[in-house]
Amino acid sequence: MRVNRIKNVIVWSLLVSEVLYLSGCEKSSKFNIPCHVRAALLENYMAEPVSNLIGYVTDVRQKSDIETYRHIDHFPDLMVFAEPEEVELIREIHNEIGFTAEYKEGNKETYEFYRKKYERLLREGLIVYRKDGESSIMEDIYDLEELVTNSPDMYFFDMDEDGAQELCIADIAGTFVCKYDPETDGYVSWYDNITSGGCILGSRKIGYTHDDDEEYLNQMDEDGQIEIRVEYAALMHPQRYIVSVPGYMERLQKGQIPESMKRKLYYDRHNYFVRVTEEQYRDLIQGLHEAREQAGQHTVPLSYFIEDIEDEEYQSKYNLNYKPEHR
Repeated sequence: MRVNRIKNVIVWSLLVSEVLYLSGCEKSSKFNIPCHVRAALLENYMAEPVSNLIGYVTDVRQKSDIETYRHIDHFPDLMVFAEPEEVELIREIHNEIGFTAEYKEGNKETYEFYRKKYERLLREGLIVYRKDGESSIMEDIYDLEELVTNSPDMYFFDMDEDGAQELCIADIAGTFVCKYDPETDGYVSWYDNITSGGCILGSRKIGYTHDDDEEYLNQMDEDGQIEIRVEYAALMHPQRYIVSVPGYMERLQKGQIPESMKRKLYYDRHNYFVRVTEEQYRDLIQGLHEAREQAGQHTVPLSYFIEDIEDEEYQSKYNLNYKPEHR
C-alpha cells in the first residue's frame, strides 16, 4: 500500500512538472512552437526544407490568422517553406504582372516638341512642381553640372501611357519622372523617389535593388502611384529567402489561391510573403534581373537633349567636363 502511494505521488509530480514546463515555454518561440518541439527540429531546417518537418511544423501552426510583423526583418527564424505547387503558382502570378514593359514612343508628331521642352528644362534648370504645388525634390537633379557629374540613366518615352513623352532619370540620387504640362507651360513631377538603386523598366514599371538583399518591381498607375509591388528579399541570421504574393486577398476571394497557403504566409503590413529555397528564389527573381539588363538598351545620353554640350565653348560657359560616353 505504501509503495503504491509513493508511485502515485511520483507520477503526479511528473505530470505537474510537465504541465508547468509546457505552459512556461509555449510562447518562447516567435513561431508559437513549444520548446520541446523546437528543440527536436533538425539544425539544417533553417537552411533547406526537410519534407517530414515541413508538414509537422505546418500542423503545429494549425490554421491561425496570418502573422503580422512591422518589417520583414522581424519575421521569425523558423518559417514554413512553400510547397512546390505553391511556388509554381507564385511564378505564374509574377509572370502575369510582368517584369518589363514596352518603352512606348507616344505621339510621334509631338515627339520633337516635347524633346525641346525638356531641353529647355535641362538648360535652364527650371523648377519641377508636385501636384500639390510644392517644389519637387527633382529640381536638384536638373542642375546641369550634377547631371554631367553623375551621368545618370536617362530615358525619353511615354512613361504614363497618355500619348505624350516624359523625361525619366535614374541614378544614385534617386528615380524621377517629369511631365511637361502644355496648359501651364510648366513641369510636373509624375514620380520621384530619392532612394538609390532604381531602374526604369518600361511604361509604368520601376524596379529597385537595395544592396542585393531586397529587390522589387513597382507597377504604377496612370497617376504615378504604386499599383502593385512584387518583392524579393534575402533575410540573414539565419539566412532565409522570401517572395511576395501580390494581390493575395483579392486572388484568394476569387478562388485563385488555395486556402492551405494561408498557413505559410507572413505579413509586414504591406505585402504577403512566403518562404522559398535559395534555388527557387534565384529562379523567380531572374525575370527582374533580365529586365534591368535590357533597360540599358533604351537609355539616351544627355547630348540627346543638349546637342552642343560637347562644344568647348558651352562646357567652358557652364564649367563642365563633359564625357559623352554612355552605355
